[in-house]
Amino acid sequence: MRLQREVRLSVGEVSKPPVVGNSFAGNPSGHGLKPVITLKVEVGGQVDPATGMLVNIRQVDELVRRQWMTDLAVVADLAAPLLLKIMWPRIMSQLTSVRLLGLEVASNPWLRYRLTDGALDMIELTERFEFSAAHRLHSDALTDRANAETFGKCNNPHGHGHNYELEVTLRGPINTTGELISLQSLHHIVNRCVIERMDHKHLNIELEEFQQLNPTVENIAAVIFNLLTGEFPPPIKLQKVQLWETPKTSCTVEAPSEKELAK
Repeated sequence: MRLQREVRLSVGEVSKPPVVGNSFAGNPSGHGLKPVITLKVEVGGQVDPATGMLVNIRQVDELVRRQWMTDLAVVADLAAPLLLKIMWPRIMSQLTSVRLLGLEVASNPWLRYRLTDGALDMIELTERFEFSAAHRLHSDALTDRANAETFGKCNNPHGHGHNYELEVTLRGPINTTGELISLQSLHHIVNRCVIERMDHKHLNIELEEFQQLNPTVENIAAVIFNLLTGEFPPPIKLQKVQLWETPKTSCTVEAPSEKELAK
């Protein structure tokens, strides 16, 4: 069984007296306009039959906050991947009844880094992007009636629009600056390959990829994955893309694992 707990922290002066609770006002807390981060801790193991819990989340909160305050002067100036590498062994050594499976830090809702058990020499970077586009769901393999029945209003001949949200996840070793890749480089690649091509476009009409391909969220995600594949300098690898068509619907395309490639 797995359990994930998000601990919210503020980077700045410590509140006096400390505020209790898991929130951005929790201890340590910043005053005024201070940066905030979230640390997600994922653990695995067997449920304690006496408590019905995998681990007491209060223990996780106290452990992360105590460790953060101990290292505050050091970690505040470190790149996020290095922060995770420092905190991993210290948190793991104090989780005696469960196994630490993942540790993730996010400095804002659009950017996060993740360290995973079994691959501590690798880091995952995920950033979220946005673009708006129009499309029409229609398949030449179906009759007009079947298209209308299958896609409903989305088969409107004039099309309709979405505000798409795209998450791009990269995986690789941390470089000498404590980064996986500079955010400027990541933005340049995603903007050139995806955003500039798709933003404020009618996908069926203006993109060659969808002249014969129905631009469903599945097909758009697959096209984006192919457009980004090979664009990042080795040894960085494109791990996955996740595309939200609406807040309720998303599609993920993920690179095959080493085991799958070996088959």
